[in-house]
Amino acid sequence: MQNPTHDTLDRQIPPCPTSRLRGQVALVTGAGRGIGRAIALAFGFEGASVACIARTEAEIQSAVDEINLNQTSSRAAIALVYDLTNIPGIPALLSSIEAQLGPITILVNNAGIALINALSQHNPDLRAWEKVITTNLTSPAAIMSCVLPSMLCRSSGTIISIGSRNVTHDIPYTSAYSVAKTGLLKMHQSVEAEVGGRGVCNYYLQPGNVDTGILERQGAVDRMSLRGHEGVSRVVQRVKEASKISAETVAEACVMLVTDEASRLLSGKYVDLEHDIVGMLEDLRRGKDSECVRRDLYRLKVESL
Repeated sequence: MQNPTHDTLDRQIPPCPTSRLRGQVALVTGAGRGIGRAIALAFGFEGASVACIARTEAEIQSAVDEINLNQTSSRAAIALVYDLTNIPGIPALLSSIEAQLGPITILVNNAGIALINALSQHNPDLRAWEKVITTNLTSPAAIMSCVLPSMLCRSSGTIISIGSRNVTHDIPYTSAYSVAKTGLLKMHQSVEAEVGGRGVCNYYLQPGNVDTGILERQGAVDRMSLRGHEGVSRVVQRVKEASKISAETVAEACVMLVTDEASRLLSGKYVDLEHDIVGMLEDLRRGKDSECVRRDLYRLKVESL
């Protein structure tokens, strides 16, 4: 049975290019492939100018060329080859984007890397662990801190981070990835507490299993852990065999979060694309009588007696 959210998204996204995002400037990290590329293309399809960041020039240029092919503006999309682990250089990177396209009104933190390893093994490679934290958590924080002031000045803006179900499940051998994605959700909750009600919406979007090839990248699966722990190979196999959601479906959800006024009710929350987002919105419209509000659902917290 198809997820009702997917059916609704399919009905909402028009078959031809529109201008729903005309005048908007979107920054998408990890835009060269997979989810990031699909989001960048969808935003361009809707008329936004798009700054595409990735580490591989050929992939990112291909995405930019496709956006510009379907846009009339000469500044529809730009490609920026950048390693987001270079945190000190991020402010200058964003200044360059704004000089070319104008103030950033939409940010999508999509770039991410995985690491499957056994933290219990002797002398684990903590440099790889730290790289996951820097890429998946520190760089989104750095970018958010750069774009938030101008968004708040305009009382308008949208920030989306691509999350993970690891926040709600204890998955072995994924400590670095789980810590980073959990911290990212908590950051969104903190930002909502800090700036909620001032015109800037922020969403943590759990996309489900999308075949991005993230485990095929060099260093994603620690070889020593793979040789020494049977469970590592089982985790890798489960990830590869899991049911898949298309990157385009995730992109459609991002367009909905940016353009649908009702989506503001989801700001600061854990938005799970595998669940019924439309039903979640209907419940939140009930205000204090909402089940989500009464039970404080879709938030990271520790239950106690």
